[in-house]
Amino acid sequence: MSDDLVKRLRAAAKHPMMDNNCKADVFDVADAADRIEELEAKLAVAVKAFEEIKRYSPCGDSRRKAIDTIAELKGEDRG
Repeated sequence: MSDDLVKRLRAAAKHPMMDNNCKADVFDVADAADRIEELEAKLAVAVKAFEEIKRYSPCGDSRRKAIDTIAELKGEDRG
């Protein structure tokens, strides 16, 4: 989802207009791309954990919560 954003941020950090006058901006842009990648990795771990709960929880509130949380993390409408 945000892979395109990360690519755009990385490209912006390397853009020729980002010279010595924009050094702070270059670091901010690169830091933003790094943070997005870090958060995506953590999100993937969370989704995997909820998938495991969904798979091994026979029924009840924990299974329903896992299913709803996975849908929310994936941006799916559970309405």
